Amino acid sequence: SSIDPYDGDDGADPDDPDDEEWALANDTAFKRRMRDFQFARRKRREKYGDASPWGILGLYDHLTGIRTDIEWAMDAAYRRDFELPYLSWQDFEDSKDTGYNKP
Repeated sequence: SSIDPYDGDDGADPDDPDDEEWALANDTAFKRRMRDFQFARRKRREKYGDASPWGILGLYDHLTGIRTDIEWAMDAAYRRDFELPYLSWQDFEDSKDTGYNKP
């Protein structure tokens, strides 16, 4: 027998196209995440500008920026879910600078 990852306890079936409640909740969460991501991109561009290097360094810079924006959006979603205050962009960057890879 196979294990069904959906046990049906909450009444929402993600595989049911007619389940409007599930679709609405996911659509709202997706829109919030996209808004958070766009906010993070705007704040990063305000601080660092649009200029980036060419070639492989430019690609690395671009992908690093996207990763940072996604991390901020995920942090904002977590804080919203648990009713915690949002981090400012500066506080978020400061928290990322406290890693183990310090010189």
